[in-house]
Order: sequence, then structure tokens, then C-alpha cells
Amino acid sequence: MDINKVIANNLIRIRQEKNLSVSKLAVLSGVSKGILSQIENQTTNPTINTIWKISSGLNVPYTELMNDSSDFAKVITEDHTLFQSSDDGTYRIFGYFQTNIRRDFELFRVELDAGKKHDSVGHSTTRAGSKAEEYILVVQGELTLIVDGETFVVKQNEAISFDATTEHLYKSTGKDMLVMTMINYY
Repeated sequence: MDINKVIANNLIRIRQEKNLSVSKLAVLSGVSKGILSQIENQTTNPTINTIWKISSGLNVPYTELMNDSSDFAKVITEDHTLFQSSDDGTYRIFGYFQTNIRRDFELFRVELDAGKKHDSVGHSTTRAGSKAEEYILVVQGELTLIVDGETFVVKQNEAISFDATTEHLYKSTGKDMLVMTMINYY
């Protein structure tokens, strides 16, 4: 699957459904008109945080921009996930299930190299009066999570949930690569 093509097609479709110009979306999302145009023309590979900002500006879940199929019963192998990584390659996210009309959550496997960190912008929600919630199960390694200035240490086979509408920071503080299963609920 060509993720840039999927993102471009979904961005154009959602932006047009919401009657938004590229200029208006730039204001709502904090992403420049130039970057938005490059994404729509498939001439750039948007970063994870850029997609979060765009989805927040559009008021849609993160994976709505990457949703390629609405099939309900299916087995998804790693090579068919929606894969993205940070610019330096130390943070990798594999999208297994995206939101759709029947599903108001996203399921990811996340990898963060030992000793590295990743900042995440707050996630928007599509339900009026509600907050985006994030659920994490640490499969391998150790996670140090900072949310609203509060620090949490989550070890292997432990889980945490939090309000994901605010910026948060993941740190891989164990000796091994951090592997997490993550659900974002909207």
C-alpha cells in the first residue's frame, strides 16, 4: 500500500467534505499551506506529528487520514500495516486497525529504540464534549511517560491510560527497545 497516496486521497476527500480550503486548513491545523499542498500532491512524506496536527485541524481521528479499507473481518500482517517512523527512525508505529464508521478506536504497535524519546502532540476527538483516551500495554522494555508534567514509569506487562488531548512524551528508559501495544479511543 502506498501510504502517501492513501493520505493524499483521504486529506483531499475530508477537506472537501468539510468545505475547507487549503488556507483554512492551514490555520486550523498549524501546518503550512505549502506542506498541505505537498501532501495532497504526494511529493512529501508527512511526519507522524504533522498527521496528528492535520487530523486535529480536521477534527477526525489520526488514522482517518490513513484508512485504506473498511473491511471488518480480516487478518493484518505487519507488512500490511500503516507504517510510519520518526525522521531519525528511532520511533516506529504500525497501524493495525483504523477508525471507521463501526470503530471509534485505533490499534498500533509502537517501537522506540532504547534510550530514545518521542514527543506526541495532543490528539483531537470527534465526539463533542469528550476527550481522546490513550491506552498503552508495555510488551517489552520500560516506558517513562510524561503527561501534563507528571511522570509515570510503566514496565513490561504493565499498562497505563491517560487523557491524550494534551502533549505527551514517551521515553524508552529500559535497556531494551520499548515495544508497546497502543489504543487511541475517540
